[in-house]
Amino acid sequence: MRRREFIALVGSTGAMTYWPRLSRAQRTEPVRRVGVLMNLAADDLEARARISALQRSLHELGWFELRNIAFEIKYADGRIDILPRLASELVAANVDVIVGAGTPAVRALKMQTNSVPIVIGAGGDPVGAGLVSSLARPGGNITGFSLQSTEVVKKRLQLSGEIVPGLTRLAFLWDPNNASIALQLKETEAAGRAVGVEVQSVEITTVAQIEAGMLAAAKARADAIFASSDAIQTTHRAHVAALAIQHKLPLSAEFKIVASAGALFTYGPSVADLWRRAGGYVDRILKGEQPGQLPVQQPTTFELVINLRTAKALGLTVPPTVLARADEVIE
Repeated sequence: MRRREFIALVGSTGAMTYWPRLSRAQRTEPVRRVGVLMNLAADDLEARARISALQRSLHELGWFELRNIAFEIKYADGRIDILPRLASELVAANVDVIVGAGTPAVRALKMQTNSVPIVIGAGGDPVGAGLVSSLARPGGNITGFSLQSTEVVKKRLQLSGEIVPGLTRLAFLWDPNNASIALQLKETEAAGRAVGVEVQSVEITTVAQIEAGMLAAAKARADAIFASSDAIQTTHRAHVAALAIQHKLPLSAEFKIVASAGALFTYGPSVADLWRRAGGYVDRILKGEQPGQLPVQQPTTFELVINLRTAKALGLTVPPTVLARADEVIE
């Protein structure tokens, strides 16, 4: 037999031996199921960005769809009232771990299960909201990533004072059904008292109340307005921003996407970074670690985004010292 023919024969035999083994390995590799309870709508670009950050992180750690991982995603479209039903559906789907977006979503999941691991994608204060025992030792079946940082509210208030001349009255839009936002209101009131700024509470529990709330802030002669990061305001951020401009109210928020929608400025944690880091916790849980033993982590990356188009519409001049500190300026 010629040498070339012998090599070809050996090569083909090796391939015949290798590929069946590879095929059997692929068939026997278990597919783990990851549930996601998203507070936003399926067609919301922010919802897509958060889920994409989670999936990219898992891909980097060796998890690939159609091979060893599958996703079951439920979207609440900004409606807190349907979260319990969606949470029940995810638990019934026998997923291995669930990532929850925000405090109300995680609270709904906690009411449905004390055994399925839950990772907070980006929530408020999980201790204050009663979701975990402590940040260092959460216990139970919940861990994850918190938006909580005591300096964020103070920084937003400071920035508002630098941009809005004579700031003495601030309206705070919030949903009392969100425990983390209720805590944020208290932090804002405390920060306001320290610098002589009165904080007006404006409750918004439905989309229909956004316009009425904005009108109430205007009638109370608010100098500026804080939007909170609840599902209603985040989902309808463009509507909130447009009404703020209409009523000549300088609006600020936590998430960068609200500045893109028309808020004067935003300052807060990078949500995309938290969802990316959540992928690491999902990986560790799928590999056997217990969520109660993984500490709840706080944000490490913060973003200041300023919208100069909105500043112009409001007749405001953003000081150069503030612009110099911005991570992004929308012109």
